[in-house]
Amino acid sequence: MATLRLPWLVLIAAVIGASGQVPRTAAAADLITHLQARAHGLTTPWFNVAGIDAGSGRLKYVLLDRGTVFALSSRSVLTAIDAETGKTLWTVQVGDPQLLSLKPTTGTHLIAVTNGSTIYVVNRYTGEILWKRELEGTPGAGPAISPSRVYVPRPGGKIESYAFQWETPEMQTYAWQSVPADAGDSETPVETAASATNEPAVPPAAPVADAVAPEVAAAQQAAEAVAAAAAADLTGARLRLAQTKDRGLYLQSFGRIYIEPIITHSDRGTERVAWPTDRGFLFVGEINLRSADRFSLVYQLRATAEIVAPPCVRFGDASKGIPGKLWAAAEDGFVFCLNERDGKLLWRLSTGEPIGEPPVLIEDSLYVVTRFGGMYRVKADSGDIVWRTRGPTKFIAASAKRVYTRDALGQLVYLDKESGARLGQLDIAAFHFQITNSETDRIYLADKSGLIQCLREIDLEQPLYHVPIVTEIEKPESPQEEPAAAEEPAPPPPPAEDIDDPFR
Repeated sequence: MATLRLPWLVLIAAVIGASGQVPRTAAAADLITHLQARAHGLTTPWFNVAGIDAGSGRLKYVLLDRGTVFALSSRSVLTAIDAETGKTLWTVQVGDPQLLSLKPTTGTHLIAVTNGSTIYVVNRYTGEILWKRELEGTPGAGPAISPSRVYVPRPGGKIESYAFQWETPEMQTYAWQSVPADAGDSETPVETAASATNEPAVPPAAPVADAVAPEVAAAQQAAEAVAAAAAADLTGARLRLAQTKDRGLYLQSFGRIYIEPIITHSDRGTERVAWPTDRGFLFVGEINLRSADRFSLVYQLRATAEIVAPPCVRFGDASKGIPGKLWAAAEDGFVFCLNERDGKLLWRLSTGEPIGEPPVLIEDSLYVVTRFGGMYRVKADSGDIVWRTRGPTKFIAASAKRVYTRDALGQLVYLDKESGARLGQLDIAAFHFQITNSETDRIYLADKSGLIQCLREIDLEQPLYHVPIVTEIEKPESPQEEPAAAEEPAPPPPPAEDIDDPFR
């Protein structure tokens, strides 16, 4: 089958090179046809082929982030594809194709890729390599990246963190503008001009009119206007990083790290990152971005077994009084819900079966899949089970009425979202990768040759975006004191004794 399919893929790749997008008339042996999809209420809006080395390259990682599909080949070729139109945005060679590349990590404006013992930071809009650094050793898993730092795990349990600098203060402000100044941290002060550039905070100065001469005030206002105009003209494609080398910060944890860390909190003052180890620990470390002189451990969770997948995070919002939360699943079937800031255990659930996939947060529900074929829909804030069903081994996507999963036989099994009842199945065994999509309703499938296909429900021409919903947990009513019973009137006092009474 692979021999027969190769000429088709070569033809498709040639067409992509000319137009940047696969036409709808192209064909490939393993594509799901419109007719097959329509029988299940689906349609096939696009397919494409990621850039790989035609001689020996194979698709190794594929992931979705903020409307873009990123694919990395075994030869370290990174491709970006528009998730809604299927158009190829760019393709770039990252590092040495002879060296091993680990799973890439995406950020708001950047992508981090480790190739051999070098980490590369790429502009996610253009594919341009903006920054690279030699590591002190071999990485154990893919990195994590924020608007100011990159985190690289080492197999021996050490996390290395390196800062990078934007070329101009305006670029740094632009890179942080989508991140609230106090997101998820009620004790973080409101942003100031100093905090926006990671400078030490200073007390507010007196009003300009009282502190400086009018001509100086006018010059300051003009300079601020120019800076604002420059920042307004910036786009993601124009972002650049200065070629500086940070000395790095390090934090040693207990156990070996084979799972990529994730950013759990990031504002202009504080950053926290979480990672599991093979000893059943989940560690959370923190860096104060204003001083950036220490990488300290905030807390750790000792699970009942090894945590073999990254935790799931819901970022907090201090302006609304919403704390951040973490959900981690252990191999022995336990799911833990933690307060992101301090690690307080909020609830724990046992599925009774091993878990190898990370929990997936969709709106106010957490979807947990067990290794032997079973899915739980759980209320994210309370841990109450909504429903459970047998069969699924991987969560793929969810729409308003359906949940799409894969089973052990390589079938796309779709369930009723409200009850978990099985509605139907579609053969997707030819696709080696199924992207876990917690952002929208779209279904993305890929095979090792680089072929990527998108499916959606026929009626959903526009994507259905999933926004995490915070539900208030009903607090138990405090026991009210029963009203005191009305006091009975005291009996009248006995009459005074009459010493002259002869009958006494």
